[in-house]
Amino acid sequence: MYRYCVRYSQNLGLVNRDECIEAIDKVIKPIGSCTYNSRILNYTKDKSAYIDVGSSYILPYKLSDGSCFQRAINGATLGFTIDINGDKKGPNALGHDVFVFLVQYGDFLKPVKMSGYYGQDDMDRILAGNDCGWLEPGYCSAAAVQQFGMPCSRKSGQMGNGLGCSWYALNDVCPDDTTKGYWDCLP
Repeated sequence: MYRYCVRYSQNLGLVNRDECIEAIDKVIKPIGSCTYNSRILNYTKDKSAYIDVGSSYILPYKLSDGSCFQRAINGATLGFTIDINGDKKGPNALGHDVFVFLVQYGDFLKPVKMSGYYGQDDMDRILAGNDCGWLEPGYCSAAAVQQFGMPCSRKSGQMGNGLGCSWYALNDVCPDDTTKGYWDCLP
């Protein structure tokens, strides 16, 4: 797998994209498909999640333990999203049973950690100025802003809320109150 998943070009992204995905599938060994009855929810479970880092609204591949996953390559980032208890058991929500992990160019698999969250005023300001930072003009969209900061907080209203929860879950730290454990503070 290492041979296919490390060559990166500024213009092409991951050079051996298809071979990389094939190599990953040989290791992970999907056994079938997952079928969700509804969309995956965000962390606060108040709206459908927006996941665009290694996933989509569904996680189509089933593993032998019943979990579901998606792997995707986005530029120089390889993303994995996993539903640890599968498509038939709830809540099918980011930060509850659905977690995101990334491998960024030249790095190792890492659980995603929140760097911040954006309120509606912040998101409106960014969109009005078409200033999504690293995104080229024209690619700044409401969907992109929904993921900014990889949020994981009861305070966030972003559809991407929960993308940044895997680090907190693995380290048993509540993102909104570090004196509590992660699983004790789920919304």
